[in-house]
Amino acid sequence: MKVNLKSLFQGRTKALSTLSLFALIGLSSALQYYSNQTTKVLALQDGLQTCFTRVHNSYTARLLGSGSEYLSESFVRTSEECMGEVIRVYEDLNLSNTVLLDDLNTMATDLSWFHQKITATETEGLFEGNPESVLLSNVGSRFEKLEIKKEEVNQGLVNAKNNINGIKANVGLLFYGVAALVPLLLVFDYFQRRKQEEVMEESESTARKLIKEGAEDSQVIQHLVIDTLNGIGLPNVAKVFELNRAKNISLQPEVEKEKDTVGKPIMLTGYSKKSGQDQAEKAWSQAELIEKRNANRESFELEDSISNVIDHISSKIFTLGIKLDTQTEPVKVYGNKESMEQALYNLFINAIDNYNFDDPQKFLRVSTRKLGSTVLVDLFDSGNEYDRDFLKQSKGLLEADEDFTDLAIAQSLIEENEAKISFENVANEDGAQVGRKVQLILEAVSEKAKKPGKRKLARVEKTTKRELLKRLAQAN
Repeated sequence: MKVNLKSLFQGRTKALSTLSLFALIGLSSALQYYSNQTTKVLALQDGLQTCFTRVHNSYTARLLGSGSEYLSESFVRTSEECMGEVIRVYEDLNLSNTVLLDDLNTMATDLSWFHQKITATETEGLFEGNPESVLLSNVGSRFEKLEIKKEEVNQGLVNAKNNINGIKANVGLLFYGVAALVPLLLVFDYFQRRKQEEVMEESESTARKLIKEGAEDSQVIQHLVIDTLNGIGLPNVAKVFELNRAKNISLQPEVEKEKDTVGKPIMLTGYSKKSGQDQAEKAWSQAELIEKRNANRESFELEDSISNVIDHISSKIFTLGIKLDTQTEPVKVYGNKESMEQALYNLFINAIDNYNFDDPQKFLRVSTRKLGSTVLVDLFDSGNEYDRDFLKQSKGLLEADEDFTDLAIAQSLIEENEAKISFENVANEDGAQVGRKVQLILEAVSEKAKKPGKRKLARVEKTTKRELLKRLAQAN
């Protein structure tokens, strides 16, 4: 099945919201960090420009021979300290570009040499002979090298700033994406809780109606409990309840299953001779009534009927790319063959018409299970969920709607054959819709069925095992 947004968020909104909030804190810290890095690079560029402006002033002063304060020892030392501060700030940035750091150190070394030359006097031999030509050829060329190196360093800082801004932009996009996800999670959580509240309110209203009407149909009550558990996000609890209920139904005695037709079952507990004989007589009578009733009922081979229906729709199943899985066993059940096959045909057609045809994993599974004298037929498909109004209608809680004609016909035909049918939406452990399930509860034909006849119990009396064996020996 496809993983959609609903199945991804279902049951995880609290954890995702918490993680998103922590992510926002971390991303905001990262944004602050990269903003500070950008500010430092800009300050570094300004500092480098300031330092080089001082060097330019010193060079101009020496070129004009003005002997101004730009050539003083304190001014020159401050210019070199300015360059040292630029290097310290760059080291604090912790950038991975070590080439740029080497260029800054080289520039600081050249600057120190340059200051030594421009502050030298004629007696030191720098300008002896032809001071003007020496100044132009040595000091001027050295200043040009400093200027070229300064441009290279400045370009390196521009590139570093662009890289930091690129990282900052990506972090910003991620920050705003997570910031947009947080309200989405909160809204999803709100609607999820609201949906659960609606399911509980609806279930409570249905329960009050059943209590008021004195309803005793266990099938209706079972579906009410299962729908409520699925609706509040407890699909596994609903599945356990359903399996337990099906098991209990299969283990009920024959007389208990027929109590609606024949009467209440007889409990053979603590009795006297007369009462025990009367109760035994009643039990035999009920058994005879059941046998007589079943003797006049129609029966058919369930597996053959399922195969007949599948044969009619097989071309449509394979044309639409539906994966069919059948797990049936030979069993004979009570009911009219034609009407039951018509009901099965309507159920199959409804399943085929309700698939999401963009889903490449469409499937339809048919299985039968015999539990005692009960046969369970399960039809499971990966189609769109049943309408909530239809589920109410199938339980008799809502008047019939023409939109659900095919399913209503199938239900009517099955109930006319004294069988039961139930519809439900199936969810996974996260509460996401994964398919639909139809279950039929049929009565199997007993393999040891006897012809009905009058059987009489002579008497019932209390005796010991020894006395019983003695009487048998005497009789023989």
